[in-house]
Amino acid sequence: MHLKNAGYGRAVACILAAALLMSAAACRGSEALLEDGTVSDAAAVDSDSVQKEEPQTEETSGEAVANGAGAYTVAADTSESGNAYASDSADENALRVENGCTADVSGAAVEKTGDSPNGDNSARYGLDAAVLIFDGAAFTLRDSNVTSDASGADGVFAYGAGTSLTLDDTAVRTVGESSRGVTAAAGAFLQASGLVVTTRGVSAAAIRCESGGAMTFAGGTYLTGGAESPAVSSAGSVTVSDATLRANGSEAIAIESGGSVMLEDCAVSSGASPVVAFCQSATGECEAFRMSGGSLCGNGGDLFLVTDTNCSVALEGVTLARQDGILLRVRGGTCSFACSGQALDGEILTNEDSQLDLSLANGSSFVGTVNPDGAAGEVSVTLDDTSTWSLTGNAYISSFTGSVKNVVANGYAVYVDGKAITK
Repeated sequence: MHLKNAGYGRAVACILAAALLMSAAACRGSEALLEDGTVSDAAAVDSDSVQKEEPQTEETSGEAVANGAGAYTVAADTSESGNAYASDSADENALRVENGCTADVSGAAVEKTGDSPNGDNSARYGLDAAVLIFDGAAFTLRDSNVTSDASGADGVFAYGAGTSLTLDDTAVRTVGESSRGVTAAAGAFLQASGLVVTTRGVSAAAIRCESGGAMTFAGGTYLTGGAESPAVSSAGSVTVSDATLRANGSEAIAIESGGSVMLEDCAVSSGASPVVAFCQSATGECEAFRMSGGSLCGNGGDLFLVTDTNCSVALEGVTLARQDGILLRVRGGTCSFACSGQALDGEILTNEDSQLDLSLANGSSFVGTVNPDGAAGEVSVTLDDTSTWSLTGNAYISSFTGSVKNVVANGYAVYVDGKAITK
């Protein structure tokens, strides 16, 4: 890959060196915080061309949206290269793109300091983000560095229906609390390739998709260091392929409020439990996780945790690794857990308020058990003729579909409504 910005190359080299260290220790324990990125020595924007804006609000579906202000604002079609954009003021973007324009920026250095006193507006509207795209703008950022060293200051934020953002070969680094890496919200669309995104603060996901947002990522590395900072947090739609996703102090994947995450050939790991969390939903919408190929690795605790929500999981050919803990824990709500060509290993636990439908097809295998201490909730298990279940303890379930010949008892039994169906 030819990089137009030497600073981006230095940042990527530094961050990827940290990523290699993390990968080597991914299943041994939590790693140290990430290395600092560097910012390119791009030419500064001519101060005469910088337009300071007064803070603004607009009405969206009857809701007042706090747009804030920008140190440098693009409101007309343009293409820029090699500039630096900076803000040290609270609730001000270093670079913002608006007014339905189409803009392209490459080889840029964007720096944001100045904590936001308006945490809710920063999280919902990108009030203090280093880069904000909204108001139906279409923006492309390439071969650039984005650095945020402030609380409540996301790296790059796309907001609103009709707003689209393309990120290519760019490094995004945030340090402060509640400062996510890249965010899409309220109907915005983001597509990215070759990103390196790192966050160090608490509540600072590398990828955050709010309700109504849609995000697609090809390749790249996404690393977080703080507590409550997933690599991917979704209440919208997120698709990632051929990427490394690592959370040192948090679950790697968090899904809520009808959100979905689809992963293909990704390396996912977490230094905390669980690795994939389905969070309590007030809306009752189904949350979805799909993964094919790649790996899902935990350092301890649960791999999958469902808490008082409705969700579906589909796995195909994923390498699952855990040091200890539970394969799947369902604490309230319903869960459909479908496997195709998938190997499972571990215990599955549900509580009295749970419903689980587990299906294994197309040569899947399960070495483990379900609720070994007794029946809890409603649990159904389906095996097709090509799949097997090898027991590691007595299993207590509500229904079984398939051939008992495909269950290897190993001295244990499967109990359906209290009656053993295996010998």
